[in-house]
Amino acid sequence: MVAPRLRTDELAPEPGPRKRGPRRTPARLTTPAEAATDIATLRTQLLATVAEHYPQADLTQIGNAFDLAVEAHTGQKRATGEDYVTHPIATAQALATRCRDLW
Repeated sequence: MVAPRLRTDELAPEPGPRKRGPRRTPARLTTPAEAATDIATLRTQLLATVAEHYPQADLTQIGNAFDLAVEAHTGQKRATGEDYVTHPIATAQALATRCRDLW
């Protein structure tokens, strides 16, 4: 004897707000002007760090990669409300600071 199959609507969760996982900090919504200022500051910091640790680096290419990342993640937000691109930028900053032995 074959067990009856459940319909997918029988397995659906109860209606209500969608849960997106643990939220570590409360959402902080920024204005577009604040977000643009933050991104510009992060760009300046990253280029300064790369120039300090890797004087031979082509900052034009790094700037182009930065701009591409910002463009690719435009409109995407983290659960905290900040622009998603801040995470890849922070990763690049960490690599520029800590991986100087690889060069």
